[in-house]
Amino acid sequence: MGNNLERSAISISMDKLTVHYDGKCGLCLKSLKLIKWLDHRERFEYRDLNEIEVETENIPVDSISLMVNNTLYTKSSAVIKILSKLGMLGQLAYIFKIIPRSLRDRIYDRIARHRNRFFQAPPCKNNCNAENLR
Repeated sequence: MGNNLERSAISISMDKLTVHYDGKCGLCLKSLKLIKWLDHRERFEYRDLNEIEVETENIPVDSISLMVNNTLYTKSSAVIKILSKLGMLGQLAYIFKIIPRSLRDRIYDRIARHRNRFFQAPPCKNNCNAENLR
């Protein structure tokens, strides 16, 4: 019994969590900064969509995404999953799962469509990378 518990805890802590973000998007960079601030265990890796070949990796370029091991979460599902991995407060994100995904994604798309109007990207020569956001 205890051995199964240990294996379970080990597999949870060894998840590979990769956040894909748009390095030219102010809202994305502000969100990334918040994630990094809340990620005390430094479980997440970060990859700028502008610096990878998204076509070969089947990663959408129009939303934030989270790759957990080999499972890809996008749009509102990625946001909920990211928040859920950030400790006790993040567990509250699961409340949003009661809202149908189609409605959550429509809200996500509406925010994404207007993100540049409300959130300007910080001035960077090239893309802002995740290491500079702490």
